[in-house]
Amino acid sequence: MAVATCIVDNIRLNPADDISNGIWSISGEGVGAIAETDIVYQGVTAISRKISLPGRGIYYTHDSEVDMSATSSTSTCLFKVNITNYSTAPTTADGGISIWCGKDVSNNYESVYLGSDAYPIGGGWVLVPFAPSSAWASIKGSPPPLDSITGFGIQVNAAFSAVSKSENVVIDAIDVGTGIYISGGTGLDSPGTFDDIVLFDQGNLSNRWGYVTKNDDVISVYGRIGIGFTDRNAASGFGGQQSTRFEDAGNIIVFPDGLMGSNFSGIDIETGTGSTESFIYIENCTFIGISGGLGVVNTRPNIWVSGNQVGYCTFFNNRFVRFREFCEVDANIQLDVVDCLFDDIERYEHYAGYIDGCVFNGAPQIPPNVGMLTCFTRNVERISNCTFAGLGTEGHAIEIQVAGSYDFSGNKFIGYAGNPGSNLVEGSGDPHAAILNSSGGLVTLNIVGEGDCPSIRNIGSGSTTIILNSKVDDFST
Repeated sequence: MAVATCIVDNIRLNPADDISNGIWSISGEGVGAIAETDIVYQGVTAISRKISLPGRGIYYTHDSEVDMSATSSTSTCLFKVNITNYSTAPTTADGGISIWCGKDVSNNYESVYLGSDAYPIGGGWVLVPFAPSSAWASIKGSPPPLDSITGFGIQVNAAFSAVSKSENVVIDAIDVGTGIYISGGTGLDSPGTFDDIVLFDQGNLSNRWGYVTKNDDVISVYGRIGIGFTDRNAASGFGGQQSTRFEDAGNIIVFPDGLMGSNFSGIDIETGTGSTESFIYIENCTFIGISGGLGVVNTRPNIWVSGNQVGYCTFFNNRFVRFREFCEVDANIQLDVVDCLFDDIERYEHYAGYIDGCVFNGAPQIPPNVGMLTCFTRNVERISNCTFAGLGTEGHAIEIQVAGSYDFSGNKFIGYAGNPGSNLVEGSGDPHAAILNSSGGLVTLNIVGEGDCPSIRNIGSGSTTIILNSKVDDFST
């Protein structure tokens, strides 16, 4: 037995609990920064300053270098900022308010993010993940190498339209990391839940890193949630495992956008490796990637499920919106995905999971010769009773990478091009056909149940035969 326990993968560089704790500085003329006790996100104190003119800001200088290179577990800083009179702040187009990491206000990697037009209408604290290694960042002056960052700050780039009555720019704890991991919950102990993670982060005033929060029954995730992991391995992204039971139902979980790199947002799940065995059951939840995914960096979230023939993970009747990827990491994964909706999804990587009764609405930007669902093994038959809708003009519903003969049961295809039926011609077929054969060999699909006869594209030396009700179709191409 083991109680469900949360671990944070985070380094708190400064809690912002006192102006004398570390080196807090101001940029530009005016009244200096003060210890703020009225407006705080975590702990009992933040750092604030009254600002109305451009060239003013607040920044913190750390006493040692921080590695914020792209592959580091400290590549991203989760800023906590509050502009109390945000409606009078400059717009984003006018320069807004920058956040930066580097050396000082003149030598850094910065990005404009906050402005009166981008600020939440209700005001209050804004969480901004920023990776200086990402394409969001602009180089200012001569910043230090990304593995030698010491400065973290906010900077006003244009004048406020009105002077505030009091301190109006507030910054709280400086945190760098990846997210929160939960394990345990086995035996007679209660299984872990998403709300346990919220309680560990937002529910503890001394913690409040900002990775997992909840407001109006909606959970927001900045970074990653790990289920079945006890820590994070900086090299692989996955760390130690512990047997885990995790059960959740009915939650709405969103992944807000930010100035982070790819793969910053998402969920990692481990079902077991032999010495550990985890059971995860998630039903009736809605997962929404608010990230657009089409900007200078693809910031859409992803879900990675790993495991090796032990434990089990089940997703039942869930909805996944605007995800970059749902990935079965291991070839022997024990996974059921049943009656789920994938809306505007870019890619599903399939190895061994059972996918039944799901609806896949592909993202418009899926390119040619790429399948929305890519099957890397001979487990094509584990995809059944699903509906695939091609919303773009290129790309495919399913890509088959291993030659063989497969029963194909109950699958339907909407919005794809090309003639349905066998395609025995190598290197041919419509670039928006339903099935892509990239195996380099012969694929035979035995259509059973109420499934549609799909159109085919072969690349390389592959060819594809369709058999309807044990009879080769009569409209081969």
